[in-house]
Amino acid sequence: MIVMMAVPCTAASAEKGDLHFDFRLPASLGWWTPVNEDWHGIMSGVGGIRAGIELFPLTQNKVSNERGFRPSLRLLAGYRFGIGEPDTYSARLHTVGIDCSFLLRYNFTRQHHGFMGVGALWQMDILDYNSKYRGRKRETWRGTALSLCMGYELALNDRLWAFAELGFAHIVGGGLFDTFMPVIGLSWGL
Repeated sequence: MIVMMAVPCTAASAEKGDLHFDFRLPASLGWWTPVNEDWHGIMSGVGGIRAGIELFPLTQNKVSNERGFRPSLRLLAGYRFGIGEPDTYSARLHTVGIDCSFLLRYNFTRQHHGFMGVGALWQMDILDYNSKYRGRKRETWRGTALSLCMGYELALNDRLWAFAELGFAHIVGGGLFDTFMPVIGLSWGL
């Protein structure tokens, strides 16, 4: 007969490194541009801001010192602003979005990490513009997108990371357009 018992966590096992979740709070600024030819001549991307939370799965080490892969799940909310090209018409574009991505990091060293990610993005675009014959108009679009990213991360200390990232969003539904967005940011570990 086999008897199984659950062993409670003790101070001795805590010193060896219990399994726990790691959290980070990333925030970033970026510039963006439409990729589609139809929108590229009409809109200029000006800037964007994003903030959110990143969750690392169960690990034994608070700081990952080993070379190798480390997965995470990131949820970001963001805002982007764009303006119409002066040669076409006066327009202002406001975009809000929520991006949920699975990231896979490769730790080159304790300080240097590369990462790639894939996820789903929901966004809403609000375009205010001057129509030639109807005056001021507003159009609103909502849609989903496939988001891809890749980047580099530098550990400044045990709780603060600086990163540079290239992001791409390919629209799956709605009247929106694909975008490319390079960003820089900081991520703070809890």
